[in-house]
Amino acid sequence: MNDLGGQQASPWMDAQSLLILVATLAPWVWMVRRLVARRPILPYQPRRPVPWGGLDVALVVVFWLGAILAVSELGGRLLDRWAESRFAQRFWIGAMSADPSPWMLASGVPGVAAPAVTMVAPANSAGHLVPWLFDGWIELQHPVVVVLSSDPSFLTLAVCLLIGVVVAPITEEFVFRLLFQGWLEAVERRLRRRIPPLRRVLLGMPSVLISSIVFALMHWREAMTPNPTHYFLGLISGGAASLLMVGFAIALVRIRVGASAVDLGLVPAKIGRDVVIGLVAALAVVPPICWLQVLVQTYLMPEHVAGDPIALALFAAVLGTLYARTHRIVPAVTLHMALNLSSLAMAWFSVGM
Repeated sequence: MNDLGGQQASPWMDAQSLLILVATLAPWVWMVRRLVARRPILPYQPRRPVPWGGLDVALVVVFWLGAILAVSELGGRLLDRWAESRFAQRFWIGAMSADPSPWMLASGVPGVAAPAVTMVAPANSAGHLVPWLFDGWIELQHPVVVVLSSDPSFLTLAVCLLIGVVVAPITEEFVFRLLFQGWLEAVERRLRRRIPPLRRVLLGMPSVLISSIVFALMHWREAMTPNPTHYFLGLISGGAASLLMVGFAIALVRIRVGASAVDLGLVPAKIGRDVVIGLVAALAVVPPICWLQVLVQTYLMPEHVAGDPIALALFAAVLGTLYARTHRIVPAVTLHMALNLSSLAMAWFSVGM
């Protein structure tokens, strides 16, 4: 979840802009001073190539897709029962009693809408609405924002925090940086011995570029008919499938190729330092990425397509560079968590305050 594009600014966000700008400049000043002194911003720390190969990465991706389908199927079977529960009634009716419902069925009956039912959006609903591109209203807002708009309660926020700020960064960095980029770097090392021109390219940069593009394309999002209930269950089922995937992947590479904790990007003695690296990187890049996303969405993208991939490609390049320089996963996970937490906080204050 790191692509909450299309949000409307809130007074809280405007009041913090100057403070955020000043705080963001500090790490950039420090980085410029190191460059002027011809010192590396983040010293390169070599490590042996990862022991897994393309087959292992493919098996993990296949398992991930299968887990998503299986957990989603199970969630779909539980949807009707869940919709009749007290929590589901509070999820819909509680929000409606406090404010006109952001999403009412065309029939006027609150509840879970079938995909074919036209949904009507009132004028005061939050988000970027694109009317009548398909059969009914569709919505460009990120599913998490739609869920929070429907029920800005602390329970819903807690679920979004768990999935979006904890589970998603860990699983995505595990797949895209550790497994995929780590394997690409091992391939790159072999190719550098065979193709001399590659030796003039900074080691790891081709793998950073490829993994960043794939990561950005995986976050492509277009406007769709909003369904907060399905979105909410989708967050839970997607998080569960991702955790199953990580467990499967760790077991696979440890049993099949004997991967160690260092191969998996974990050095316990350096976790504290790695968290600091990730937080400093977050201070430097999270505000510019958020502002860039707003500018891209406002001036470059069609109204029915989210501008997330452009901003996220640059963000993924920073994540990939952190991993390529340290060969540890904690800095990238920390930075990713910081971005998702910032996006979720802006969503919460814009729809829940």
